[in-house]
Amino acid sequence: MPTITVSQLAARLSQEEPFLSAAVTPVKSRAMVGCIVRPGSEPGQSAEMLTILRAIREGDPWSGQTAFPGGRCEIEDDGDDLATVIREVREEVGINLADETHYRLLGRVSDIEIYRRGRIHMVIGCLVFEQLAPDSLNLDPREVSASGWVPLSLIGYATSDDLHNTYWTVPRGWGLPSYLHGYLELIGLNRVALATLPIVMRDPVKARPDVSVDDLSLWGITLQFSTMIARAGSPLRLYRKLPIFGVRIPRKFNSIFHDLLVALYHSTYNRRGLRDGSAMHL
Repeated sequence: MPTITVSQLAARLSQEEPFLSAAVTPVKSRAMVGCIVRPGSEPGQSAEMLTILRAIREGDPWSGQTAFPGGRCEIEDDGDDLATVIREVREEVGINLADETHYRLLGRVSDIEIYRRGRIHMVIGCLVFEQLAPDSLNLDPREVSASGWVPLSLIGYATSDDLHNTYWTVPRGWGLPSYLHGYLELIGLNRVALATLPIVMRDPVKARPDVSVDDLSLWGITLQFSTMIARAGSPLRLYRKLPIFGVRIPRKFNSIFHDLLVALYHSTYNRRGLRDGSAMHL
């Protein structure tokens, strides 16, 4: 498999013009994550990115997921996205991204806007850093169960055939009136197809000995950011083939009819979201 080096990534990020959301949202409706990359541990190996396995916590929508370290913006950050990332990463994994002897900022990828009821509900951004020298992790067990490294080439050269398909049932009260949720359930639009990419976490650090790092996957927002970073904005999606000249459309629902309607909407009204995955509708 071809490799992706830190220098290649840095050169590309320096030339890109990421989409930065101009949405006016409350402070708590913005979040930032940090993708930290390092050279491969062996000569000829691809660069690796730091991921975390979030601790399971009741009421946390990101509980138990494989993700990048990060979290919601706070008033104390004074609207500074970099300050949010530095604070959250220090709290979760115990490293200081402000230490210029160990880390440098490489750039940023496009923001992801999360929509509910047709409006922007939340904006999430991602800054990319290079680790210049080895540093030890100190996990907060209340927030992080484990942390380790994933080769960028695993995402950069993955194909839709490498993806697994799982369905997520939209919970009641998730931004929808109860009567509308019942209608969507009746016609089969309450279950959303999610692409998951299996990963192997290298050099894992665990908060507890009994934490398992087997059978991990990237999905959702973290998979979207990962593809922006490792694939130069080329999306990695589940597809279904239409029985018409081999045409493919993104797979989001059980029904081909519903997927076709969504594909037509994005191709007509939301081409940016279709192109680089910078929009997520819930």
